[in-house]
Amino acid sequence: MDKKLIATAIVAVLMIGSVGVFASASLTGKNGTSIALTPVASVIEIGESIHIDGKLRSGGGMPDTMVTLMITKPDGTSDYPVQGANVRTDSSGDFDIDYVAASEGTYKFTAAFAETESYKGCSVITQVLVEKNPLPVGDKRETTVVLTLAAYDVDIGKNMHADGQLTGTSGIAGVTMTLNVKKPDGSSANPSQGKSVVTDSSGKFSIDYVPTAVGSYQFTATFAGNDENKGSTKTVYFTANEGGNKVCAMPWPSKIDMIQVPTSMIAGETYTFKCQLFVKTYDEYCKVSPWKPGADAEITWTFKNSNGVSVSIESTSSLKEGIATVEFPCYMAGQWSVEAHFPGNEKYLKVDGHASTKATGNTVYWHGLWITVEKWYITADPSKYPTDFGWDIGYMYDPVFVLLKVKNAQDTINTNMVVQDLYVTDTDGQAYWGMSGNFIGTNFFTSGLAPGGEAKVWVCFWVPNTQSLVINGLYGVVHTSSDWYYQDFGYLGPKTYNVNIPLPVQSPA
Repeated sequence: MDKKLIATAIVAVLMIGSVGVFASASLTGKNGTSIALTPVASVIEIGESIHIDGKLRSGGGMPDTMVTLMITKPDGTSDYPVQGANVRTDSSGDFDIDYVAASEGTYKFTAAFAETESYKGCSVITQVLVEKNPLPVGDKRETTVVLTLAAYDVDIGKNMHADGQLTGTSGIAGVTMTLNVKKPDGSSANPSQGKSVVTDSSGKFSIDYVPTAVGSYQFTATFAGNDENKGSTKTVYFTANEGGNKVCAMPWPSKIDMIQVPTSMIAGETYTFKCQLFVKTYDEYCKVSPWKPGADAEITWTFKNSNGVSVSIESTSSLKEGIATVEFPCYMAGQWSVEAHFPGNEKYLKVDGHASTKATGNTVYWHGLWITVEKWYITADPSKYPTDFGWDIGYMYDPVFVLLKVKNAQDTINTNMVVQDLYVTDTDGQAYWGMSGNFIGTNFFTSGLAPGGEAKVWVCFWVPNTQSLVINGLYGVVHTSSDWYYQDFGYLGPKTYNVNIPLPVQSPA
């Protein structure tokens, strides 16, 4: 049969969700149709609205005609625009498509006209690329690369290992780290992992390399940065030796794991934080041991709020199985970064552990703050004594009195502040206490101060909120005998102190 006599069959198939299929065969004499789709932009950012102008034509625009719409998302699933699965053309044959994409990738937009008795069917597909919103460079987060060597030297032919982690406010997962090994001759090599590695869910990665020559080596890990994070790099050094029986140099490796960190806090409540110190040791051949709990170490903690307030607290318990505990009275809402510090010693390297948590609620200051405002030293002047008292002058003790006035920065008495403790110690270390609000005046020495002796004056305050303090003081040493006395006056202050962190600390008792 002559092919020219065969009617051309065109089948347009369109899935509408999972409802049904349109199919039609064009017959001789039907009018041809076409659809044009024109996106306002071919590339947009996540969250922006996609707008497409559509037009259905058959010679001219086809008014008041149904057009079927469908969207294919990057993962292959289907969706519909704001207009729904169907839209009618206006008087000019025009129609609109609007859609807001929730994820990045290529979105395909299909518009179809089903064949009728008078018109052939048609369909068209256009696509729009949706990208992440890039952060301005100034808004990108700072990052840090941490590299911890298993040892600082290794025998040639044996593996050197380093643990790495990329962190911002926490570990950064799923990003590429570029790795490099620099050899003693200055040339570069790839570690066992290759020239790059992807961080795990905690931002961690590792580097391994077997040196073949004696000398100094470098491990370098580099993060190039991305839309959200700035780049960073870290280099560590180790030495490859011939090997043999030797004693490995100290200090040895150490690390801190944060084993108990509240996921959230409420301002005004106290929370328990725990960390565990681990160390490694070496035998006489410098063979490294596995990580084991450390002991005989002091751990201090630093809590830093997002507004820059930093608080340092010593552990409230001694290490047992390497575990240190601290009780933190959270007094301020916001993001808190937490660090546990091991200062290191002759045997082990210093190291920090890092974590973060967030507090909600209002700032509270009821914890108050103990501060030692000043340590003043008062000396009894032997030159004030007459010489005719002879040998017994060394047995005379003189009373001391101290007068203090506490004001705020505006030079007014601060009634919200309580002078909690004021005491004087003599050369024998005996303490005499007194307390009298904001204005203090009393004799503190019953036995007195020996000629030439020195007294130490402390004054401690409990303040309910952040403020500036001004201290003015007057002291006197009253030299006496059975028929004579001399008053030796001196001034303490004025002194100005800024109190920034309303947390309790130990008084100097």
